[in-house]
Amino acid sequence: MKARPSIKPIPVDKIIPIASPYGLRMHPIHMRPILHKGVDFPGHRGTPILASADGVIGKAEKKSSRSTFGKHIVIAHDETYESLYAHLSKVLVKEGDVVMK
Repeated sequence: MKARPSIKPIPVDKIIPIASPYGLRMHPIHMRPILHKGVDFPGHRGTPILASADGVIGKAEKKSSRSTFGKHIVIAHDETYESLYAHLSKVLVKEGDVVMK
């Protein structure tokens, strides 16, 4: 159960309404309905990000890459679950780091 994401990735006192839920939505760039496979939790610059479950950092992109995610990390929780944390202002972990919920 520790490997199953079960908390919001933002401290409770920093939570603001979800920017985009999972499901079909009007894509902000392509302007047509596309399945959004994640949940966007907005935050102010510098808001700490929490691991929603125990895991290992599988990717840590510390530069503003050309990807649509900018600075981002991926936490591999187990063989089934992984979480992507994107549009970060700073990356404080490296690939292979173990993180706890």
